[in-house]
Amino acid sequence: MPYTNCNACGAKALVGATRCPRCQAPFVSYDIKGERVPTVNCPNCGVQRPVAIGVCPNCLTSTAPAGARLTRGLVVIGLGIALIMAVGYVISRRVDRANGAARAASTTAALNAAAEPIVSRDSATRDTADSGSLATATRPVVTAPAITPDAAAPIQHAPSAPAARAPTATPVTSAPVRPPSGAPPATHMAVIDPATIPPKPAPPPKIAVPDTGVWEFAVANTWVRVRSAPSRESEMLRMVDSAQRVRLGPPQSGWRPVRVGVDRGWVDPRLFTVVPAPRP
Repeated sequence: MPYTNCNACGAKALVGATRCPRCQAPFVSYDIKGERVPTVNCPNCGVQRPVAIGVCPNCLTSTAPAGARLTRGLVVIGLGIALIMAVGYVISRRVDRANGAARAASTTAALNAAAEPIVSRDSATRDTADSGSLATATRPVVTAPAITPDAAAPIQHAPSAPAARAPTATPVTSAPVRPPSGAPPATHMAVIDPATIPPKPAPPPKIAVPDTGVWEFAVANTWVRVRSAPSRESEMLRMVDSAQRVRLGPPQSGWRPVRVGVDRGWVDPRLFTVVPAPRP
């Protein structure tokens, strides 16, 4: 192998060495044309190497800046992801084609299987009809001998039996079938006779609130319904809020008339507490 001598200490070293093995003096490299090769020192280990070599041969450290290394790494990762996606797309297309071919084959087989009994049934019917016609055509014709009047024996007619009476058809009434529990309701609509619908009860007559008698101030103990008549079946006019002050009239059938602003009606007096009149 070719060797060279260090200019500083005279030690022998290989031609491709960048430093003297004894004094660590850097060697100057020249290319084929005789021009000096630009070199750079590794920031990690300090070994001098040509600039064209991007990675230090001693510690494998790149001289490219961090931003360039990050960009190069991102580009490589992006290319790898794009390659993986392309391969996955090609594989998925091939799988879809294989599945489509399998479905087409199964559909064709099912159609052939469904059409086969029909063809066999038609052929069997045709064969039966052909055989029946052939048997009819080849069957010999037998002619009965003629009977003369003299040789004919007297025919005794038996008394005719009375005709059997056909049984009369009994009308069958179908009882309504009740569906089992959990079964879905029938889709048909039942016909309801309007005559079987009971009439709605008439609402109780509305009793006017009397203006006579003693009217007292009272406070509602809870939410109270104001009705149009002294009955729980009467129409509800409005609600009285809890702790709201109202005016109660003279009692009537366990109810008392009430005045709530401009509204009047009937309430249950047990849901109120009588309070003294406010001071003027």
